[in-house]
Amino acid sequence: MGEIATWGQELWMWLGAVFSATVEQVGIVLTLLALVEKIPRVRHFLSEKPILDRFVPLIWVVAISCMLYGFFIVWRNQYEAAQTAERRRAEAEDRSKPKFLTDKLDQWAIGDMPGDSNSTSLVIWMHIANDGAPSIINRFELTVELPDGRKIIGERFYGKKLIFPGKGELDEQDCLFNKNASTPLTTGALVQGWIFFKLPGVTRDEVNKPTSLMTVSFGDITGTIYAVNQTVRGDESGRFNYFPGMTPPKPAEPKRWGGTN
Repeated sequence: MGEIATWGQELWMWLGAVFSATVEQVGIVLTLLALVEKIPRVRHFLSEKPILDRFVPLIWVVAISCMLYGFFIVWRNQYEAAQTAERRRAEAEDRSKPKFLTDKLDQWAIGDMPGDSNSTSLVIWMHIANDGAPSIINRFELTVELPDGRKIIGERFYGKKLIFPGKGELDEQDCLFNKNASTPLTTGALVQGWIFFKLPGVTRDEVNKPTSLMTVSFGDITGTIYAVNQTVRGDESGRFNYFPGMTPPKPAEPKRWGGTN
């Protein structure tokens, strides 16, 4: 009985939605007029007025068209409501997961690795935005593909600060390896910083080629991996720009570039 009652309520709601449309109401009125035409006295009245009688088929056509259009309007409204609900559900689900965005590497500097003449150091400035749920940033990796096809896997290298001769030093608090490793990057926020890698078994001149391809990847709390590619286009160490969100570079005494303290 309960299911029948539910069906009855839903049918009543459907009829109310259908017949609430103005076009549907017009169709009902015209249908009633067409039915009234079947009454013998009315039929006799119309037979004496052939001009009016000619409009009866038209009334039927318009009435049925209005009824069908009313059904279509009800279906369309429900369809649009279902589409809107699905879109909101998808947006809510999308917002429930991290969504990191980064379109390029902002700057980089290639140098000799202190104490290792057979390796190269590579410092990269980059930014990461979050358009999803808050998440930590971890698992930074670097791969450099050289023009000859060799792929060099970078080794994460950490120092309390990086010193550039005559330019300044980068502070450890801006190192992305640690900046959001334990503190999640919130929704709508952007983090800017630097990362430092050692490229073993390759010299600076081998890496510093316009077609060398750098690929930086990193992950979020769900295990999703993000990556950004950039060609080296020659040594960028001559440009030492300040990026908002980072600590302003401190003046430093001239030293061998690429060193760490």
